[in-house]
Amino acid sequence: MELVYIIHQQLQFILIICCITLNDTRIIRFHIHEELKINTFIGNLLNHVNGSLNNLRFVKLSNHDDSSKLFHVDEYTGDISNLYRLDREKLCFINNQLNKEQKFYEQSMKQSIINYPILTKCELYFSVNCLNTTPLLNISNHIKYKPPVSNKLITIFDVIIELKDINDNGCQFIPSNQQIIKIREDSLINDTRFT
Repeated sequence: MELVYIIHQQLQFILIICCITLNDTRIIRFHIHEELKINTFIGNLLNHVNGSLNNLRFVKLSNHDDSSKLFHVDEYTGDISNLYRLDREKLCFINNQLNKEQKFYEQSMKQSIINYPILTKCELYFSVNCLNTTPLLNISNHIKYKPPVSNKLITIFDVIIELKDINDNGCQFIPSNQQIIKIREDSLINDTRFT
């Protein structure tokens, strides 16, 4: 009897795992510039839904670890807009710091004396559930203005919004008594200028 119970629980566990992994999750990526006006249209999730487009509802998942508080997702159209002016330098300050791989890259590039860009991306993440909200036919539980509905999960959208820099913070030059000029070894004579 105990063995049957254990096997039954294991089968339930396997079924739950299969249901979770078979769930349709989509990664949707949008690219926008920083400092857009509030309520600027960013993109639409309805365009990424397969199948019937009737009775759909989009529910943004709020999490303190993601960027969901910065965006609005329209419940019925799936339109995404910004709730705030998005400043790339403030939102992605941690991402702009050199991590270990970039420090290694920086040190190796100093050896070759080549100008190099610091490769950083500013990506904001949040998730949205897409539900099929079909009305239930059980009339006995019907409230006058709010019919009961069945919320069936259609897909989960993992939304990634890349925030591009508009170069709104100019360079700052700090006065110094010395100036270091680096010239590549393979530079042509009389062809290199310094201003």
